[in-house]
Amino acid sequence: MVDTIIDFISGLGMWGLFASVAIEASSVPFPGGFITLFFGYLLNLSFLKLVLIGLIASLVYTIFSLIPFTIGYKMEEKLKEKTNRKNIEKAQKAFKRFGKWSVAISRPLGIGNYISYVAGISKMNIWNFIILTIIGIAPWMVGMLWLGSVGNIEYVKNLIGEIQLYGVLIIALAIIGFVIYRKKIRTQN
Repeated sequence: MVDTIIDFISGLGMWGLFASVAIEASSVPFPGGFITLFFGYLLNLSFLKLVLIGLIASLVYTIFSLIPFTIGYKMEEKLKEKTNRKNIEKAQKAFKRFGKWSVAISRPLGIGNYISYVAGISKMNIWNFIILTIIGIAPWMVGMLWLGSVGNIEYVKNLIGEIQLYGVLIIALAIIGFVIYRKKIRTQN
């Protein structure tokens, strides 16, 4: 099975990398990071070309991440109609104050693609969104291509799984801590 996937990916070349990055960024559930590893392994690029391809792939990712951003931007009013308007506005205010960097930080994690919706709903400035997306995805993309080029795909796959697991756990603990903190403050008032 893996050999079939490798043969298929190998036949696609760089355009396959760009297509897989576009699919992932547009918020379709797709293992783009894992596929990027295979491209790093198969493309056999010099380090300079690897960085250049990684930067181009980052731009493709950023452009296609504007799809969920725009969907979120346009669905803000519908969300306010369907749910509690004050809660949405409170969440928007919190995101604008504390969450901007989550656009960059979350890109390597499995939730990174869905932050685009939150940024759109929160009416984040599009240029800030673009810049933070590039800041978050470019090192990840170049790193994934480089790790793939090193050649130990199984080790890297396990390492990425652990990093994503710990990243999600840290975010979950931070959210739980914030909720407990908020409840504690409310009970004191």
